[in-house]
Amino acid sequence: MSAAETLLGAGFDRLFRQARQRLEREPDALAMAKTRLVNPSPEERDHIGGLLGQHFSGKALTVSLHHLDERLLAATGQGLRAWLERAGGPLRDRPLEAAQRERKLDETFHRLLAGPLAAEGWYVRWLERLKRGRVTRLLTMDSLADLDRATAVLEALPAASTAMPVFASRHAGGTKALSQTPLEGLVLGALALRVNTEPPTTTLARRELWAQFGVALDDLTSTVLLLNVRATGTGLVDDLLNASTAIGMPVRLTLHQLVQATPTLVSDMPVFVCENPAIVRMAAERLGAGSAALVATEGQPSVAFWRLMALCGDRVWARADFDQDGLRIGGAVIRRLGAIPWRFDAESYLAAVAENVVQPVVLPETPWDLRLGEVMSGRARVEEEEMLGVLLADLGGGGG
Repeated sequence: MSAAETLLGAGFDRLFRQARQRLEREPDALAMAKTRLVNPSPEERDHIGGLLGQHFSGKALTVSLHHLDERLLAATGQGLRAWLERAGGPLRDRPLEAAQRERKLDETFHRLLAGPLAAEGWYVRWLERLKRGRVTRLLTMDSLADLDRATAVLEALPAASTAMPVFASRHAGGTKALSQTPLEGLVLGALALRVNTEPPTTTLARRELWAQFGVALDDLTSTVLLLNVRATGTGLVDDLLNASTAIGMPVRLTLHQLVQATPTLVSDMPVFVCENPAIVRMAAERLGAGSAALVATEGQPSVAFWRLMALCGDRVWARADFDQDGLRIGGAVIRRLGAIPWRFDAESYLAAVAENVVQPVVLPETPWDLRLGEVMSGRARVEEEEMLGVLLADLGGGGG
């Protein structure tokens, strides 16, 4: 076996691997550095000792890189650096790479902080957090471009009630670009900061966070429950709405139906918004075709809900449960649609309050009624079902 064949064998593999790591980490270390092999095998002792002209004993084997360089040059005509590159490819200069990475990071962040979102506090916090951690890993994977793509996606949000494949194709470079990819992880981390919550760890949480920004992961699973919403068009969904309204029957529409067969709704129709499907159920049972138009958010509003409400006129009354989540849900609907609070004020709460679950100390702000948060703090929650009588009276009379 030739000297070169021996040097490429298992007896030298660990030594050369450690020497490469040291020289890549410290390019100027050849003159002074040493490397240490713990628990060397008999083959390593024999081969390394033979090359270096040394006898090794004990539980560790310490090798001077300068000595190794000299012995390799004598045996093969190539020093340690040349031999390592022959055996395993070019040596990396990791300090230089780190400096280049830092410069590239600075250039990228300077550019992104000059963009349309630069005035948003959540966006700046997101970039700072990435610079401290994840962006470095993105760079090592040569995918810093994901950061630019993520920013482009964030600039396109909120979307106008769009299915994910369509949104991703338009803004992320492909229909699956935001389907549980590193790019989606970047975007969801930013969106979580934007709404002051934790990044989603489940499919349901992921779906709900996207929905808050007008993107539905599946336009067939994003639905909205409604009662007596009347239409004036002649399309398939228009016919469905009018047929169900004629008999006072609730109907559930998908985002796909609302997009592919968009109905034309009666423009001056009063529309009431509640949180719980039980209210829709009882309105259908007790009022039937005599109920005013009613739409349920069923918890956090879906993309389909927002799509439907965008088709309604400006006569909208909205409410939700009197609890922490309900204030957020009802507040979002009131704010986004410019809706009138529907028995969603301090007086309505005090008239219905019962001793059940005590409210959290901190409640969301209630700008439509500043007293509401004050009177609810430290007191019981009130669900919509507990106000069924007055709500049905409103729906039967058609007034707010």
